[in-house]
Amino acid sequence: MNSLSTIEAIKKYEWPYHRTKVCEITLHYKCNIKCVFCYSSPELDEWKNKNPMLISNVFKDLISSYQNGSKIVQFIGGEPTIYPELDKAILFAKKKGYKVIQIVTNGQKMADPVFAERIKKAGLNSASFSIHHIIPQKHDETVRTPGAFKKTIKGIENAIKNEIYVTANIAITALNYKHIPDMVKFLYDNYGIETYSLIAAHFIGIADKNSHKLKVSYSDIVPYVLKTLSFLESKNILPVSPILSNFVPCVAPGCEHIISDWQIPFNDDDLYLPEKSYKNSMYLHITNTLRMKTDKCKKCIYFNLCAGFEKSYYKIFGGKEFEPIKTISKPVAISPFYKH
Repeated sequence: MNSLSTIEAIKKYEWPYHRTKVCEITLHYKCNIKCVFCYSSPELDEWKNKNPMLISNVFKDLISSYQNGSKIVQFIGGEPTIYPELDKAILFAKKKGYKVIQIVTNGQKMADPVFAERIKKAGLNSASFSIHHIIPQKHDETVRTPGAFKKTIKGIENAIKNEIYVTANIAITALNYKHIPDMVKFLYDNYGIETYSLIAAHFIGIADKNSHKLKVSYSDIVPYVLKTLSFLESKNILPVSPILSNFVPCVAPGCEHIISDWQIPFNDDDLYLPEKSYKNSMYLHITNTLRMKTDKCKKCIYFNLCAGFEKSYYKIFGGKEFEPIKTISKPVAISPFYKH
């Protein structure tokens, strides 16, 4: 059972080949699992009593962002599939003209074939599934939900059956970093998944409280990331968009072209939260809130371009890994574009 290939999905849904503006909408903060690395967990006092977004405001934000140039919408949470009016939000986005309509999901609700078929009919054409270990028991322990791995896999299968384009998110922690190549191989070999987001953990929220068992350095992570990239290249699976998130060039020289969100944004995306909007400033908000540089960074050729590394990482590991780049490294072999 294989997912639509990237090229097949582009042709089927008339997606743009080029990078285009994104509208990201946080529908609410509720969730049906309890990931040990979550930065916005409902368990935390600051997230417990936050209100969901009214569907009327979802409609307004979809209109506003579309008029602002967005052609991609991502519905996130919390867990977007348990938002009561997700169908209405998806249908409205489709009618408005969004080409890519995506949810970022843990896959639990998608395990219900009736639900998967229903949101497909509403207009969903892309689903990004979060999966965090190759061993079912380890995945379940990471998300603190028995049976979660089995449901996530069933959710992927239901998405594929409905011709929803499937991608995978992997939050990298000490619990799974050595297994990243095996996870990607499993997902590609069994489901034909071509697009991945490998996310270095953000040590904030619950992840900060659990940092003693989650923390792992870039120096430890990168060899396994490079092995993963080599596997994808061996299958001629070359990403159409950056595959690494929360990395900076100095920890993975030659990977600049496949790292997302490391540059100070000049043409930014739109982020809508229930309590606030960040129009044209989604990544700038993150940069200004979470990131930093040291005096050593001033000697780097990317100093005026790089957004810096996360303060929470520096608090744990210090800055010894962030050595200034003096010359541009030869890119790793994997290309950021498909060959048509």
